[in-house]
Amino acid sequence: MTEHEHRLCQDLADRQAALLELIAATRHDLLFFAPRLEGRLLEASAVHQTLQKYLLSGPRHRIRLLTADTAALVRDCPRLVALCRRLPSRCLLRVPTLDAEPLDEAAYLADRPYLLHRSAGERVLHRYIAADPQTIAVVRQRIESTWEYARPSPEFRDLVI
Repeated sequence: MTEHEHRLCQDLADRQAALLELIAATRHDLLFFAPRLEGRLLEASAVHQTLQKYLLSGPRHRIRLLTADTAALVRDCPRLVALCRRLPSRCLLRVPTLDAEPLDEAAYLADRPYLLHRSAGERVLHRYIAADPQTIAVVRQRIESTWEYARPSPEFRDLVI
């Protein structure tokens, strides 16, 4: 892996490999942001095991999930939901407010300069590693702003302490 890199993740295997790299590069905070979180990606055995290991490996490790479609999350990501229920102080789930900008993109962010991003209307996930700090900063700022005003999901009130 080079320090300055941008590449396309064309298929599911590429997306899984990129997500595994992102989780491994994370120090304390993961943020997943999408209108609908992709079950095929998040429910892969390797991804699930890596997320579980990450969350259990440090007291400050957490994952934040921001999605408008919590019903799809329950249906498509049962292992992730079970993990969140087991570790409610480390797995936070929020839903954007009604007046928030629509979620028309997807992003997986680590607390290091690493980003997986799919813009509105695109089908391809882009992987950035410190290659474009400005792109990463813009996406992070937009997502953090949405997160700040988001509310706990009604279906998952027990996930928030």
